Parts: sequence; structure tokens; C-alpha cells
Amino acid sequence: MTALAVLRSSISRAQGLPRQVMAEIRRQIAAGMWKPGNKLPTERELSTTFGVSRSVIREAVSMLVAFGILRARQGGGVFVCETLDESVFESLAFVLPTSPRTLRELMDVRKVLEVRAAELAASSATTEDLEVLRIAVEGIRKAPTVVEKIRTGMNFHNAVACASHNHLLTRLLHSLMDLFVASHRVTLQSAEARATAVEDHEAIYRAIESRAARAAGRAMKAHLDLTQRQLDALLTVAPPLRGRRGAHQFEE
Repeated sequence: MTALAVLRSSISRAQGLPRQVMAEIRRQIAAGMWKPGNKLPTERELSTTFGVSRSVIREAVSMLVAFGILRARQGGGVFVCETLDESVFESLAFVLPTSPRTLRELMDVRKVLEVRAAELAASSATTEDLEVLRIAVEGIRKAPTVVEKIRTGMNFHNAVACASHNHLLTRLLHSLMDLFVASHRVTLQSAEARATAVEDHEAIYRAIESRAARAAGRAMKAHLDLTQRQLDALLTVAPPLRGRRGAHQFEE
């Protein structure tokens, strides 16, 4: 498969079923069908309701957890968060075209926000935050598929943001989560990205756990620099593409 075909296929999937299901669940919560604190139906029941596979449901729910709309309890199911800010129902991915240019610009923004988030996390993370990060790293290590690597990687970066205990920074990163998925679907086509994912995230976690703010920032920047090089390598071999607002598809 050519790099252009990978790019088109990857972004098409990112705009596909998981996102549609995520948007519908989000719409139903906003409409009051599920109230704050309510438990969602099981993964199997949601799969039947929406007529999609359980892996699609799992990815959609993971994105909503990252947005701060849903909360997962280990062994206890998935719940609507008790306190919801209306802003969490807005995602930049719904107003920006998911184009190569947007994905490149996303990396610049991530370097500004996530490097600082890692530094703050090293100073502010609680024992619970560190446990969430440890579990996320373990999830990245054990993820058997690209979809699982995307889900667990997103969980890790969300956990770093939450561990910063800067609510505005966390909300800004939540608004970018859909674009994170689109970006990761491209970069994780790279064997190098898959091979370095565990090492990079472990380095960030160890620095945060050690309360070494500068080291945490450097580890995050090194990870994002490498991710940007991998993204550029895949995007530059394809001819220029431009996104269409609304449809979020590509035209040559």
C-alpha cells in the first residue's frame, strides 16, 4: 500500500464508525437520555443497539472517556461523569478539516501544551495519578493491535494532562482528542513508531514518577519530535491534499 493510500485509509477510518458512534452517544447525553452519574449499557448491548462491532464501541467509549464525558470504573462499567461542562461537547475536529496541514499544525500545538503538561504532572501528580499512568503504560506495552495502541496511547496522554491538575490545559487537550486519533492512525502505520511507543511513554512516566519536571518535559518533547518526524515522512511522500470543511474528506 502506498503512503498516499495509507494516509487516505487511516484518516477515513478515523472519520468512520467509532467517531460516528462517539458523536451519537455524545448527542444522546447532551439531550438528557443519560444523566450525569448514569451507567451506560454494556459494551455488548451498545454493540447491538448501534449495529457495530464491540471494538468500535470500545474505541468510541475510550474517546468519550478522554473527553471527560464518560468515566470508566475498573470492573464496574462506564458512567456519565457527574459534573459535565458544556464545553466538553465541542471538539476542534468538528470545525477543522482533518487534513495533512491540520495534522502538522497539531504537532506544533502538542509540543506547546503537552511538554508543559508533563512538567506540571511531575510536580502535581497524586498517587492515584501515577497509578493511572502506570496502568496506561502497561496497556501500551500489551496492546495487540494498532487500534488498541491508539486507545492506550490516548489514555496515557490524557492521564498526563489530568495529572497536571491544570483544568484549562486539560480542557484544551481534550478538545484535540479526535485529532490525536487521526494523527496516531497515520503515525502508527510506521514500524518505528510502534517499536518506540513503549520506550517513549515509559521514559515520560519514569520522569513524572521521579518528580523530575525538566526531565519529564524533555522526555515528552523527544517523543513528540520523533512522532512529528514519522508523521512528516508519511505525509511528504503524498501529493498535497486539502480538506473540505464539514465532509472532512480529501480532494486532490
